[in-house]
Amino acid sequence: MTTLSNDYIERDIQHRQKIDKLWQKYPDLHRVEDALYETLTRLTRTVIANPGSRLQPTELTAQLNQLRQERRTLLQRYQIPDDYNVPAYRCPICKDLEVIETESGWQLCSCVQKKQLEYQFISAKIPAKMREQRLDNFSLTYYSELDMVDERDTQRRKAEKAWQGAEDFVKAVLDKQPVKGLYFFGGAGVGKTHLVSGIANRLMENSTMPLYLMVADLLDELRQGYESSRSETSTSGLMEQAKQAPVLILDDIGAERSTDWSIEKLFQIINHRYLNQLPTVLTSNYDLDELADHMGYGSTGVRICSRIVEMCRLFRLDCEDIRRQKRRESSV
Repeated sequence: MTTLSNDYIERDIQHRQKIDKLWQKYPDLHRVEDALYETLTRLTRTVIANPGSRLQPTELTAQLNQLRQERRTLLQRYQIPDDYNVPAYRCPICKDLEVIETESGWQLCSCVQKKQLEYQFISAKIPAKMREQRLDNFSLTYYSELDMVDERDTQRRKAEKAWQGAEDFVKAVLDKQPVKGLYFFGGAGVGKTHLVSGIANRLMENSTMPLYLMVADLLDELRQGYESSRSETSTSGLMEQAKQAPVLILDDIGAERSTDWSIEKLFQIINHRYLNQLPTVLTSNYDLDELADHMGYGSTGVRICSRIVEMCRLFRLDCEDIRRQKRRESSV
C-alpha cells in the first residue's frame, strides 16, 4: 500500500505545481482564492465558537457571496473550468481512497488490485508485450490441420496438445499437486512464448508468483555481476531467485552463447529445481538432441538435457511463423 500511496502523493504534487503555475499567470484569481479560503475559515470558526446560536454571521456570509461571484467572473473571463483546483481522480470508483464500502463491508477497490497486479508483473520480470498473451486467446487457427509434423500428428494436433499441457500444468500448480514441468520447442514464431505468457498470467491472476527469465539475459546479468565491481550479493540473489521461485519460466534456452561457465550456471539452476521437484517451464528452438549438441556433448549440457527429460513433458510446436501470418492477414 505504501507504493500506491506514493503514487497519489506524486499526483498531488503535480496538481499543486499546475495550480501554482496558473496562479502566477492570473494573480487576481490567486488573490480571490486566498480570500475565499480565509473567509470560509473565519466563518467556520465563528460557527464552532457559537454552537446552536441562531445568530448568523451575516457580514462574513456577504463577503463569501461577493468573493464567490468575483471568482465566477474571473473563471469565465479566463475560460477556466470551475473545478480547476480539484485534483482529477485516477479512479472514479473510490476517488483515490483505495477502498470502497459495499453491502458486505469495506474492501479494496479494483484500482488497487490492478496496481498490485502491475507490480507483480514487474516482480515476475514479465515484459509488457506478454501481458496480453493468455491461454484463452491462444489461437489454433495458425496451425495447419493437414500438414503433418510427424507420423502421428498434424500441426493443429500438436498445438492442441501443447495448449492442453499448459492448462493441465496451471491447474496442478494452483491445486498444489505434484506436476511435471513443460518443455516447448520449435522454430521461431510458432507460439512458444505465447503459451508460457499465458501460464504466467493465469498463475498471477490466482496469486501464484512465477519468475520469467530470458536465458540469455539471465546469464548476461550473472556474468556482469561476477566480472564487475558489483558485490556478489545481487548476483547470488538472482541465482537464488531462479532456484527457489515457486514456478520458473526459462525462455529460449539454447539462444545464449554456450560456454563452460554458462552451461554450469544453467545446470546449477535446473539441477536444484529437479532435486527439489519445483515446477519449471522452458522454451527452446531446439529439441533435446539439438540442445545437447548446441551445448556440447561430453559436457554438463548432456546432464542438463537429461534433467529436462526427467522433469518435463515435451511438446513440439510447428507452423509457418505466426507473426508473418498475422502481417499477411492485416495487409488483406
